[in-house]
Amino acid sequence: MVDYTKGEKVLELKNVRQYFSSGWGRRKVVVKAVHNVSFDVYKGEVFGLVGESGCGKTTTGRTIIKLYNITDGDIYFKGQRIASGIRGKKIAIRRAKESILDKKEEYKKFIIDTKSEMSKQDESSNEYIRAQEDMKNAQEDLDKFIEEKRIEIGNIKKDILRSKKDNNPSIEFITKMQMIFQDPIDSLNPRMTAREIISEGLIIRGEKNQEFMTKEVERVLGLVGLLPEHANRYPHEFSGGQRQRIGIARALIVNPELIIADEPISALDVSIQAQVINLLNELREKFELTILFIAHNLSVVKYFCNRIGVMYYGRLVEIAPTEELFEHPLHPYTKSLLSAVPLPDPDYEKHRKRIYYNPSLRKFTPEKPTMVEIVPGHFVYGSPDEIEVYRKELAEKK
Repeated sequence: MVDYTKGEKVLELKNVRQYFSSGWGRRKVVVKAVHNVSFDVYKGEVFGLVGESGCGKTTTGRTIIKLYNITDGDIYFKGQRIASGIRGKKIAIRRAKESILDKKEEYKKFIIDTKSEMSKQDESSNEYIRAQEDMKNAQEDLDKFIEEKRIEIGNIKKDILRSKKDNNPSIEFITKMQMIFQDPIDSLNPRMTAREIISEGLIIRGEKNQEFMTKEVERVLGLVGLLPEHANRYPHEFSGGQRQRIGIARALIVNPELIIADEPISALDVSIQAQVINLLNELREKFELTILFIAHNLSVVKYFCNRIGVMYYGRLVEIAPTEELFEHPLHPYTKSLLSAVPLPDPDYEKHRKRIYYNPSLRKFTPEKPTMVEIVPGHFVYGSPDEIEVYRKELAEKK
C-alpha cells in the first residue's frame, strides 16, 4: 500500500473544538460536539473518520468546510490557515485577569497586616517592599501576556480575512474544497434542475459563459455515469443513487483537490453503495483527489480508506493505517466497534462475541490523557498508564 504520509499535507487540524450552546443565563447548556481534535490528511489519500452516530464526525466535516464557525483551534488547507477559533485565547486572558485579581486581594490583606505590625517589628518593612515588587512584576507579566494573546487574535483575523479575498492566489478555498452530503434528497434543491444544481459552483465562482457551463455540466455528468439529457430533469425524477451522483458531479465541476464525503452511501441500497464507492475510487485515481471519508460502515472503510481515525464523544481516540487498525486495535472503543462488524461467514457469526465499551471502567489518573504515537503512524488516546498497557499489548501481538 502507498504511504501517502510522506507526501504533501493537504489538510491539517490542530486542537479543533466545536461547541454549541442553547438557553441563557443559568439555563445555558454547552454541548462539546468536537473537542480537541487533531489530524492531518495527505495528498492523494483517503482518510476515514468513523464512530457511532452522534460522535461528531459530520460536525467535524462541516467545521472544516466552514459551514460552522469554529469555536477554537486552527484548520490549515495547503499550509494556509482558513479557519481559527479565538475562544481559548479569550478564556486564557480572562483566567489570567482572575488570577491577578486574586493576587491583588492577597496583597491588600498582606499590606493591612504588615502596617499593623510595623510598629512592633521594623524588619517587616523588607517584606512590605518585596511584596510591592512581586505585585508589580505580576502586573507586568499579565499585561505582557494579554498583549501577546491580543496580537495572536489579530493575526488570526488577518489570516482569515486574507483567505477570503478573491485576489489571493495562494488559496482558492471555495473551489479547492468541496463536500458530498449524506442525504441526496435534502441536499438537492427540488426547484432546480440538475443543470442548475451542478453549475451553481461555477456561477458562484463568477462564470458567466453559458456555453462553457453547459459543456462542463455534460462533462461531469459523463464522469459520474449520467447522460447529457439528465441535465434538464428535477431531483424527484431520479433514483437515490442517481441523486447522489448529481451531488458528486456538483462537487467535481469546480475541479477540487479535497472532497469531504459525509456518509455518501448510508442512504443508498447495498448494490448502489458499491457502485458509488467504485465511482469515487475511479475519480480519485483519475484526478488525484484527496478524500476525507466520513462513515460508520467499517467494512466499506476497510476497503476504501488508507488511514482511519476513530471518534468517540467528540474526541479522536485512535488513528492508524487501515490494515494496522484492523489487525492491532488498541483502544477499547476501537475494539468494541470492530467486534460489531458482521462477516459473511456463518461459523464465524455463530461464535462472534461483541465487546462492549464502558468508559466508566477506565482508570483515571492525575495526568491528562493525550494522543501518543505507539508505533510509527499508530496513535492512541490515553493516560500514561494506559499507554504503557497498550505498548505491552502491541508487543505481545507482534
